[in-house]
Amino acid sequence: MRSAPRNCLSFVCVWTQKPGDNSESFLAAYREFFEAHKGQATVTIDHVQQKLPRDSCADPLWQVRCKLQLDSSLSLNQLESLSTDIARQWCTAGRSSFGLCSPLQWLQPDRRHGFWHGFFAVETNIKMRSISFGTFAGLNLFAERHCIGGQSTHDDYCVDCTFKHGERILQVFVELTHRSTCEVKQGKELYQLSMHYSNIFRVVVHDPVGGPTDVFLHLHTVPLFRRVPDIWECHSLNSSRWTRQTRRDRMNFQRTLQIGCACCSVLKSEDVGGCFVVKLGFSDSHEARRTVGRLSRKCKRPWFEFAPVSTHTVGRDADGLRQRLCERLEPQIGFACCYALNALLQKSDDIAMQLMLLMSEQFDAVLRDLESFAAQNESALEVTLFTIKTALENHSIVTFCTVLPTLFARICRTHVPSPVPRGSCLVRRVFVTPSHIFYMPPCYPCRKQSASQV
Repeated sequence: MRSAPRNCLSFVCVWTQKPGDNSESFLAAYREFFEAHKGQATVTIDHVQQKLPRDSCADPLWQVRCKLQLDSSLSLNQLESLSTDIARQWCTAGRSSFGLCSPLQWLQPDRRHGFWHGFFAVETNIKMRSISFGTFAGLNLFAERHCIGGQSTHDDYCVDCTFKHGERILQVFVELTHRSTCEVKQGKELYQLSMHYSNIFRVVVHDPVGGPTDVFLHLHTVPLFRRVPDIWECHSLNSSRWTRQTRRDRMNFQRTLQIGCACCSVLKSEDVGGCFVVKLGFSDSHEARRTVGRLSRKCKRPWFEFAPVSTHTVGRDADGLRQRLCERLEPQIGFACCYALNALLQKSDDIAMQLMLLMSEQFDAVLRDLESFAAQNESALEVTLFTIKTALENHSIVTFCTVLPTLFARICRTHVPSPVPRGSCLVRRVFVTPSHIFYMPPCYPCRKQSASQV
């Protein structure tokens, strides 16, 4: 049954503002953009709304709905094509015209008419240029911690994906070809990263005109690494009567703590424990748009945005930053604040990446603030750091250098340290896993529990 023609297309523009910015300047930029790409349509921009933050320390988000009233009715396929063209122009104009200071940040197309709506239960062998792990700093900057494939690892890795839309599962396969000079092993190895669609809470698409398409998946948890032991010794699975995907489904993938080999590059699970954004670099842009459309039909809760995203390669420098922070601040602030700071830095790479992208003067100013706040009210600073950590756990967007002094001043006005009950003590628990360290907030032992003071 063919859908009825429609003559209206809508988008939601989402942005953050720096102190001193005016919403009117953003509205002017949006009107200019849609007027330039509207075609035969009338542009209507609604009133600006501020999204209520889930956490008190989250960056405020503003949004406005922009409507295109077309002069003639279009079919669903024509609306989807027009929406895609506008979204791609958004990604192109956002980077070429304004750079990192672009007012064109997130563009949310209408879920009913803005994506390709054809459906396949399974998409196999979707080729990728690379797969990267990192985090977002703001809305438009991806800080890349590690990358598999692409120019960084040359031809040692081959990456492809299987989207099982019927089962709502994404599988990423990484095939490693050992170099001829490798002293450890010869031949190939196959790795897998599997994630359920329910693990995705946001999808950001960077799809500029004439450029490669990248899809950024914001995840609740980092997927586990799995590997097939001695894959090429399983002769029965290489039978021609099975397809490539059937053979993979029958393989016994087992948990592993690293991907790669010393002959090329090694990625350990502990290196990506704080990276909650996975970047899929599609080889075919048209294939990427179809896949995103199918994904949007099976992921109802996550936001789907188009954005002009810039990628900044960070590498392993985040580990050195954590060490420098501890070496400088430990002698200046007390144990409680050191513990809270480590809890914040180990929760994810968000704060570490933000600090790395700061100018040296701004970075030193943040350190001075931490030292000053600890000397002023150590207990309030501890609460401040754990409050920011909770906001990150709730996937809020937090700019650390901006929110730290504001939140600390607010907490200082009302915070009263809780006295330790008689016969009890404050307990801080640390959980260590192969890929992550969890610093739990301080608490008092519950009933029927005992704690020993060392």
